[in-house]
This record gives sequence, C-alpha cells and structure tokens, in this order.
Amino acid sequence: MNPLVAQVNTFLSLGIMLVEALSIVALAVFLFARNTLWGQKFIGVFGKWGVWMAFFVAFFSMTGSLFYSEVAHFEPCKLCWYQRIAMYPLVLLLALGIRFRDRMITWYAGALAAVGALIAANHYYLQVSGNSLLPCSAIGYSVSCSKQFVLKYGYITIPVMALSAFVFIIIAMIIHHYWRTQQEVAFVEEVLGDVIADEIVEEFPADFYVAPADIDILINDEVSSDTLLSEEEAE
Repeated sequence: MNPLVAQVNTFLSLGIMLVEALSIVALAVFLFARNTLWGQKFIGVFGKWGVWMAFFVAFFSMTGSLFYSEVAHFEPCKLCWYQRIAMYPLVLLLALGIRFRDRMITWYAGALAAVGALIAANHYYLQVSGNSLLPCSAIGYSVSCSKQFVLKYGYITIPVMALSAFVFIIIAMIIHHYWRTQQEVAFVEEVLGDVIADEIVEEFPADFYVAPADIDILINDEVSSDTLLSEEEAE
C-alpha cells in the first residue's frame, strides 16, 4: 500500500475512534446525567459547540472520502455514493446553520445524518455478513459493496468511518437542540418572568426559535396593553 494512504488510514482511524468515544460519552451524559451539576456543564459546552463540531466531522468525512477516491483511487461502490449524497450536503447545511444561527438546522442535519447512518450501517453489515438489506450490485466502474479497501484495528472500514460520523452528527444535533431550547426558556423567564414565560413557551413551541427581536415585540405588546388599560381606567 502507498505509504501516504497508509498514514491517512491511521490518522482517519484514530480520529474516528476519538469521535466514537466522544459520541458514547455525550450520549451517556445526556441520557443519564444531564440534570447533575457536572452533566449540565458538559451539556452546556457540548451543546454550545455541537454544530461546529458536527461541521468539522462532516468536513473531514467529505475530504477523507475524496482522498480515497481521487488520491488513493479507491472506486466508490453504489452504497458509497449514497453515503456521499447524505454526507456532502451536511457540510454546506451546517455552515449555513452556523452563519445564520438557524435553529432548525438540528432537524435538517439530523434527518439527513439519520438517512446516511442507516445506509452506512447496512453497508458495514454487508461487509461482515455478506448479506445486504439494500441492493448493491457493481454498476459501471463501481466496485462491489463487499470490498474492503480499509481495515484498521480489526473493525474500522470506510462504512464504519461514515457510520461513526453520521451518529456523532445526530447526537450533536440532539444535544444542541436541547441546550438551545433550555437557553431560550431561561432567557424568556429572566426577561418576562415565569408567568408570562409560560405563555410565551406555549405560543412558541420548542421546535421554533424565540429570537430576541420576537421577545422585544412581545415585551412592547405587553407594555402597550398595560398602558392602554391604565388609560382606560383613568378615564
């Protein structure tokens, strides 16, 4: 094997193992310890930077796949192309979500990553068992989906790399959505008080982002209503 390809294989495999470890820790904390003091701190950091971390994971996954096809000359199989279709747009979607602070990015990216994860899981299942839940015959210049170009540490193949990246992005989106919702509710409660905050939360469900501009409008409406009521009482 080309020494450069071997070095990249080792680098990407170690990176994927780090991503897998972080995914396990983040999911465990979110499910079992998010109400503890240290769990809240972890969720705060992971939630705040979750979209950024997901972006970098998607970016390196894209560049890694391009390295394998364009530099190492590993011909992508049919399922490889499906995974690329799911992974490549995530780079742009996450970048736009960061740029415009789009709260709904958690849904867009999470859904696309879930589709990619299912395809990658099926691809790995095919490689280890010889059976596939999805058709994957060699087409044109593509190779068989069962072919393993990379095998590191006894289990890491290219589909495992993709699966680990997709799962990390899903977990990052879930935790970011949870963290941002908590931040919004806390902000509304601080500005308007618990009673009005409950009404705001009912009017703006957790699926939608309550922007500061929206809150300012609601505050003005509340003040205007109180002023009008006071004037009517005075008359």
